[in-house]
Amino acid sequence: MRTTREVASGETSTPDVASATTAATATDGATNSHSGSGDVKKSNVDRGLGQRRALSAETRSRPFVPLKGEVLHIAWLREYDETGKFTREEGLAYRACIERLMAHYTMEVEAVEETLDGIERGWSDVTLSLGGGFNLRMQRHTEFETLTLSGPGNMKADIGQQITPWEWLLPQDWLIEIPGKVFLVNHAVFRQTAKAYKTDVPTIKELNAARRALSSCSTIHDGGDGDDDDEEEEIHEFDAGSLVGCGIGDGSRMYVNYELDDQGVMQTLVVIPPGENTFIRAGRQLQRFFALEQYRLLILQRLPTAKSKYPLLAGLNERYETLSRELRRSKATSRGHKDQQEFVTQITDLEQAITQLVTRSKLVALTAASYMEIINLRLAEASFTRLGYEIRFLPLFVKKRIDPAVSTINAVAEQALILSDALERTTSLVQASVEVRLQRINERIATYGLFFTLASLAVSFTTSIQPNGSLHWFYVWFVAKTTAIVKMLTTMFVTGSA
Repeated sequence: MRTTREVASGETSTPDVASATTAATATDGATNSHSGSGDVKKSNVDRGLGQRRALSAETRSRPFVPLKGEVLHIAWLREYDETGKFTREEGLAYRACIERLMAHYTMEVEAVEETLDGIERGWSDVTLSLGGGFNLRMQRHTEFETLTLSGPGNMKADIGQQITPWEWLLPQDWLIEIPGKVFLVNHAVFRQTAKAYKTDVPTIKELNAARRALSSCSTIHDGGDGDDDDEEEEIHEFDAGSLVGCGIGDGSRMYVNYELDDQGVMQTLVVIPPGENTFIRAGRQLQRFFALEQYRLLILQRLPTAKSKYPLLAGLNERYETLSRELRRSKATSRGHKDQQEFVTQITDLEQAITQLVTRSKLVALTAASYMEIINLRLAEASFTRLGYEIRFLPLFVKKRIDPAVSTINAVAEQALILSDALERTTSLVQASVEVRLQRINERIATYGLFFTLASLAVSFTTSIQPNGSLHWFYVWFVAKTTAIVKMLTTMFVTGSA
């Protein structure tokens, strides 16, 4: 294994915004405490200083870092805490990995002890030197981590010279020891030409050279000792469109081999014309490409999960259709209140299952949409240009597969939401039907209650007017008065008739 043995100097580290905020707040607090220790007077402390420092740190966070001639970019999913919080176990694992990586180079661990402590505490953006002209940058995101290893490389090599294996850049089995699931490894090299290209469209000779460097395919003719004119006319043999390219500005070109090697690593070749500024811009464009790949793979990773929801959606939809048919049949046959209650119970259970599916699918869709916005933003910033029609255009290649994936993820979420809305309306109708039935039953109960109340009053009155009853005197008086009135009316009628 090839290792470097040259001592490098210094390292830089950038704590996350939370650390900056904490430090600024502590400074303000100490100043306030000092000013309040004496007599009560108006404070001269700028209470917004901490907030300004925090906002400034956020504005300056994650800047572009100049790259060198050879770059290895690694991204892996975090697996320690589902909430996204940084744990001590995660910090210790990262520190152990970085220390082993430093042992592969020339930088002593004692020289960067403070930076290693920051990695252990969870700094979100760390850059340090490994010695021998190599440095690394480690960035922590909510869902994943990235590590970018950059070294001198051989920029003066011929474009067609095959890229050296990437394994020597890392200790043996180092990818296996990373505390997470690695989903992206990209090995990129820069090659600088002796003079600028005359046209924006690469020749067949250059495309063949790029494919030889990336070991993507072979040409029909070897070229041999033939002259340049013959080599210009060589016929390309494309292998399933794995080679993709684009112009990245200032005459620079980027070629990407999407066919992974045996270790699952993709290769990238960046060809730049002479000039320091063109190299710096090409490095920025390469970092944008790394961001594109990260979020592209994160979206594609959610595609199988979305597709796996289709059988569940079909099953839930079948249950909903069955309940709907039973509900219509119950209305046609005028089933009773108990059947309606059973329907409410079954639909409620179904609604819980659908709500859980809607929640999960919508979260996946929202995450995919946010990642897609980042991809579109990076593509707009990069302003990649087409290298003719002899090679696939990188932005179109990325969008051709990522757009259907996002559409599928959104379709699952929309179907689950439609089913949830339909079930909610059905539940409302069933509940309304049950409420109507309950209202009718309550009306009947009220009618029966009035009848029984009147009957009870009649029985009580009949009992009370009996000889031993409490109202017997009233009954005797009422009968006597009634009899007297009847006799009087009868006498008046007889007298009037005479």
